[in-house]
This record gives sequence, structure tokens and C-alpha cells, in this order.
Amino acid sequence: MKDTLGGSMATSITEILPEVKTFRFILESGVFKGKLFEACLSADCLNPLCACADAKVIAKEQESGKTYTFYMTPDKTLSSNSKHGKSMSDEDKTLGRCFAEELDDDQWNGLLQFVFQQKLAETNKITDFESLEIDLSNEEFAIEQESLCILYNRLFPFAEALRIKHNGKTYLFSDQYCVNSNCTCHDVLLSIADISNADKEIAEPISDITYDYVRGAWWFIDDYGEEQPEIEEMMTANKSVLQKIGKTCKDRHRIMRTIYGNYRERTQGTLPFPITKKAGRNDPCPCGSGMKYKKCCGR
Repeated sequence: MKDTLGGSMATSITEILPEVKTFRFILESGVFKGKLFEACLSADCLNPLCACADAKVIAKEQESGKTYTFYMTPDKTLSSNSKHGKSMSDEDKTLGRCFAEELDDDQWNGLLQFVFQQKLAETNKITDFESLEIDLSNEEFAIEQESLCILYNRLFPFAEALRIKHNGKTYLFSDQYCVNSNCTCHDVLLSIADISNADKEIAEPISDITYDYVRGAWWFIDDYGEEQPEIEEMMTANKSVLQKIGKTCKDRHRIMRTIYGNYRERTQGTLPFPITKKAGRNDPCPCGSGMKYKKCCGR
């Protein structure tokens, strides 16, 4: 696929026309061979609470002036239809398939970043968290009876990632929070993955830690063996970055508790199970840490 702006297509978009997400392309084969298109890309779904990352492409053929619209999934395949129920014509689908076939991975990743940026921007616009009505019925029993921790990205799939760069590596922190009604802890469960290898589609966690964002203390949850010295060195060398992550986690924990508390208020009268009573000072902490309540969340 040729890019009429020069250089690789992804580079042209990000450096020349970033604010309008517009690009030009010429297909080199198929029924649209040699045709020049002006195209605009955006997220098909702008709901920040939805994990959908499909892209909507509107392409105008310059010679005829005809406009085509097609939708693509993050794995660079043609989507069957828009999330909003707008169907594609056969010509739309044909152009979409030709576009996908000639688009290389680097070009597509450059375009896909626009979708992620749009979803992140919509996420950052949320300020009234008390008005969000998120269904947590599938997790509620485990939250109350087993102190299940909820991943922040479960509620906000495109929230800004927590990362630390150290010694040429990039570590991704997936943050999970206890929102148990009886728990007042200030801890966050952080699953740490090394995402330095760009070829990895899924980065497996190499360690899990609990981080107390009030005291600035942290400890390993499980024994991961040989990775622990690497994680400990990274955490110790990046205390200032970790403090910033801690401030973010404090805000996110408050948001999670607000959302879950509002959910409980809406459904309190129809709960199918009894709510656990407040733990005694010498009882096991309901957050699941294994410590006594007075030594953990009851401090």
C-alpha cells in the first residue's frame, strides 16, 4: 500500500495530521488498484466503559467522489458490522478487505493507536463517578464473601497504564482493589509483567505484590523464585516513580469504592446472600491477607 504523504503511512499520520486522524492511501492490487483515497479513522464505539476497540474507517475515492465506510477489529480483520448496528454494503466490505490485506502490521498499529487514544481521552473525561451505574452482580458474592479484588481495567478498559522503566526493561503494573463493604484497607494488589519484548502478544505476570499506598510499603504475595531479586531491585531503585503510582492507586481505590458502594445501594434489597458482619480485632481480616484484622485493615 502506498502512502501519498511520504514515508510509512503510520509515520505520516502521527507527524503530519494527528489532530484530524486523516490519511491518504493508494491500493496496489485488486478492484481498487491505483485509486487514491482520502480516509478518516476513529473509534467505532466511544463508550469508555466498553472494551470494544473496533476502528471505523471512512474513505473517499478522489476521482469519483464516492465514499465507503468499513469497520475493523484490533486484530486487523474486517468486522461484520458497526457496534451501532450500521451495516456495510458489499463495496464497503470489498474495500475494507483490500485495505486490510495491504496494510502491514506497523501501519495498522500506528492507526490503532488513534483508537486507543480516543478511548483513553473519553475515560479521562469522566468526573462524576457517583453517577456511573456499573453492573457488578457477577462479582458481588466473591467481593463480600471472599474479598475478591477487582481489576481497575475491568471497569475502565482503556485507563492509562501504570509502568516503570528500568535497566532497559518496561514493567507493566495491573492494579486490583478490595472493595469489600467491611474493609477499609489502603492496599492495592499489583501484578507485574515484563512487556519489554514487543513480540509478546500477552505478557505473563512475573510477580504479584501488595502495595500499601499510604505507608509506601510493599511485599511479595507469592514466591516467584528467580524473578524476585529483579523486582526488588527495580522497586527499590524507582521509589519516586512508585510514589506517583501510589497516588494514582489511592485515587483509583476511592473511585472503585464509590462505584461499588453505589451499586450496593441500588441492589441492597435483592441480595441473594447475607452480608458478612464486621470482623473482630482478632478475627482473620476479610480482605484475604491471612493476617488478623487488627494487624491489617483494622489498623
